[in-house]
Amino acid sequence: MNFQDIAKIEKADSFLDTAFRAARMLEKPKIRDRVKAAKAMELGKMDTVRRVLTRRLSAILKSFPSLDALPDFYNELVKATTDYPRLKKSLGAVDWAVKRINILHKGCSLKVKKSNQMGQAASQRTQFYGRVSSVMKQISFELAFLDDARKTMRRYPAIKTSLFTVTVAGYPNVGKSSLLKALTGASPEIRSYAFTTKAINIGYLRHAGQRIQLVDTPGLFDRSIHDMNSIEKQAYLVLKYVADAIIFMIDPTGSCGYDVRMQQKLLKRIRHFGKRIVVLYSKADLLEKKEPGSRYISTKTREGIDSLVTLLAKHHKPGSKEEDNQH
Repeated sequence: MNFQDIAKIEKADSFLDTAFRAARMLEKPKIRDRVKAAKAMELGKMDTVRRVLTRRLSAILKSFPSLDALPDFYNELVKATTDYPRLKKSLGAVDWAVKRINILHKGCSLKVKKSNQMGQAASQRTQFYGRVSSVMKQISFELAFLDDARKTMRRYPAIKTSLFTVTVAGYPNVGKSSLLKALTGASPEIRSYAFTTKAINIGYLRHAGQRIQLVDTPGLFDRSIHDMNSIEKQAYLVLKYVADAIIFMIDPTGSCGYDVRMQQKLLKRIRHFGKRIVVLYSKADLLEKKEPGSRYISTKTREGIDSLVTLLAKHHKPGSKEEDNQH
């Protein structure tokens, strides 16, 4: 799913200026009868305004995805990051404006065609301009809201929801982004302090003819979704709706700023998603002692990376329901 195609939405006055300017540029019809020529000119101006406005408004409706048809992840993401009822109402207002402008054009055009005097045609065109201006001003707040929503939605990650997906989760600064880079070659922002990942990073792993999508999520905390900020909600929704398997990373060194017991409480919450989980202990190069039976990795020395790739490919096999729950 890609939201980059949602075009920038101008203000209502900008729409009107463009439409009226296009109407002013029309050439006068080559008709000798002055009344007929005036009527043709006014009809042409009105049709130009109608066409420009309805085309640009319809483009807004086409560029926004059908909200009800979105995959569950994106549908919930829209609800978590925008005023969903208002978004639907604003799109409905734009659709109303398209229909209303067409109705006004039809009515005023009919009166122009029936007019017998030059002044009558010009008067109807003036009335049409005034009425469509009123329509556009009525949806000015909706247009502004839709452009704000567009800016939010353009930042959504382009996750392939149909591809086998492994999500990397854990507390901030436990090494998730470093693991993504080690596995896929992706280049997320990596720093030695918490909250570096402020968005979802995506990479792709190819192994033995298989393609696996890996998603590095922002750091989570052990709290309900109602208490999460918008960044945490994105991570939560990826885990709930997108992940086929989860790599949960624990930093046993405590250098992330959170002790192991806190991290294990978060792991317990994530188990409620019912997904296959691979538990990894990161920063193995900094440890002097390791617990037998646990899986350790180091992105600096690449300890455990190759075996992890093999395990992920194993999970990818059709019908594989195995879970590495060692901890």
